Amino acid sequence: MKKLRKQNSKQKSKTGNDQMQDEETNELVEAEERRWQDSNDEARTMWEATRSMPVHTQDAEAQCNLGQLHHYELDNPQIALRHYNKAIRNNPNYCEAYFHRAELHKSMDSYENSLKDYETCIRLNGNDAMTWNNKGHLLHYMLEDYDTAYSDYTTAIALDDGYGVAYLNRGCLGITMGDYESALQDLDCAADIDATDDLTFYYRAKLTFEQYDDYESAMNDLDHAIEVNPQSVEAFQLRAEIKELLGDDTSVEDLQTAMALQRSQ
Repeated sequence: MKKLRKQNSKQKSKTGNDQMQDEETNELVEAEERRWQDSNDEARTMWEATRSMPVHTQDAEAQCNLGQLHHYELDNPQIALRHYNKAIRNNPNYCEAYFHRAELHKSMDSYENSLKDYETCIRLNGNDAMTWNNKGHLLHYMLEDYDTAYSDYTTAIALDDGYGVAYLNRGCLGITMGDYESALQDLDCAADIDATDDLTFYYRAKLTFEQYDDYESAMNDLDHAIEVNPQSVEAFQLRAEIKELLGDDTSVEDLQTAMALQRSQ
């Protein structure tokens, strides 16, 4: 999540459409207020923070900030969308609003709208590695346009060669495309950049086990993944599978742990 910022600006005159959308937003806000009043202390605190922000309705950055608060903190996607829309309407060249609206559309399974917003964001600022990576993620996992996704991940890495998530994503895509050698290289880079990302070590273990029969390396990576994230069901499951093949009786314990974690999640 990009950091929230506060900034005030002069109000512009409203059109009839602006006033109608403001009324619709106010109705949603009032409904949310009633819901948060009956909620826990933390939720009420966040809601009060929303209400107390010095937001001018025609300030694009303030509208985007408020959209982020509803999007990422309060989990109010429809209200967030209205704020992002208003930010973009007030400043059609405000790249950050397109980025966050793309993220919101993706979370709402509106993939084509998400893609359009990513593309607009890139047109306005083509030097942001996160935007290229997240667009690649959309194309990779949701739209299954693997060639374009691979190109997007590569662009993200070219812009920021220390961006571990982009290496991880390109590595996973390389596995899907059957390019195991390149995938392993990417996962090695991701692991070198961030040793705290359990997914990197899980996927590298899965690759070395399934494609290279390197049980020792796979076990080392799974041990590390579980140390980093003791809640990783997939890591316990895969380690149990490898242990069983190696004749290690503790495979049963890993399988039981995985089942217990599944029930609790």
